[in-house]
Amino acid sequence: MKKGSAFNRIFYTVGTIILIVMFTFVAVNFARDSRVLQGDTFASVKPSEKKAPEIKEESDNFETYTYEKKNDPKEETGKSAPKPTPAMKPKDIKVEVINYTGIKKLAESIRVTLEASGFVVSAGNEKSTKPVKTEIIERNDKKAGTMVKNILKVGTIRKEYDPRTRFDVTVIIGDDYKP
Repeated sequence: MKKGSAFNRIFYTVGTIILIVMFTFVAVNFARDSRVLQGDTFASVKPSEKKAPEIKEESDNFETYTYEKKNDPKEETGKSAPKPTPAMKPKDIKVEVINYTGIKKLAESIRVTLEASGFVVSAGNEKSTKPVKTEIIERNDKKAGTMVKNILKVGTIRKEYDPRTRFDVTVIIGDDYKP
C-alpha cells in the first residue's frame, strides 16, 4: 500500500465527517427556526391588528377604491385657504442641544434656558475639525424651530426631516456663537 493512498483515505474520511457534522448542525438549526417544516406555512404568523382598507370593487386582480372628493377652497377662490395649526406648547417639543464651541457648560446653560421656557431638552458637547455654524434644525413638521430661535435669539432655521430621531428640533451651537 502506498503512503499517499493512506493519507488520502484519512483526509477524505475526516473531511466527510466534518461535512456531515456541519450539514447536521445547519439542518437542526433550520428545522428549529423555520416555519417551512410546520405543516401549514402561515400557521405561526400572527395576524396584523390593523384592518386592511375596504375594497369597494374588484376586477381583473386590481383593487379599486372609491374616494369622495371634497371641495377645495383653492378651486373656489383661486387662493389656498390657510391651514389651521394646532397651538403648540413647549412641553410638547423635544429639543436637542449640541455644543461645538468648546466652551465648557455652554450646552448646559442653553438647556437650562430652554427648560425654563417649558421645552424638554437634552444637551451635550461634540468636537469637529471643521468650522461649525450655529443653526436650529427642524426635524419634523411641528415648525418648532421658530419658537426656539425666539428664545435663544441665535442661528438660522433649517429643515432636515428625520423620522428616526425622537427630537423635534436640534440646536447646533457653532464657532460663530457669541454668548
